[in-house]
Amino acid sequence: MKKIKLIVVFMLLTEMTMAFDSRTKYHLAVSAVIGYASETILHEVEFLSDTEKVLLASLPAIGIGAYKELTDKKGEKGDMLANTLGSIVGAVISNSLNNNFFFKVEHRERIKETKMSMGYKF
Repeated sequence: MKKIKLIVVFMLLTEMTMAFDSRTKYHLAVSAVIGYASETILHEVEFLSDTEKVLLASLPAIGIGAYKELTDKKGEKGDMLANTLGSIVGAVISNSLNNNFFFKVEHRERIKETKMSMGYKF
């Protein structure tokens, strides 16, 4: 997991040297949301390590971004880098939050009560 975080920092520094236009921001944001959602779904799989979850969770956003770039007539060279970076950042954030926070919903039909609690693991 430390290697992935190091790669993300390197990619972020590489991306910062390029011009940050509005298209690049959209690529980063959408890919981060897809990576976040994918890791949240994969987080419950017990036989995968955190690193495997992050890598697998970033694949859908990278695949969607690659398809978009192949069919896009205005594709720029930094767009695919932004897709990859966004998906990995989203997956890493999701993994960190899912490892440290937990939510519990408890419903008691008999007394018509629903309780939702949140906790932080120290």
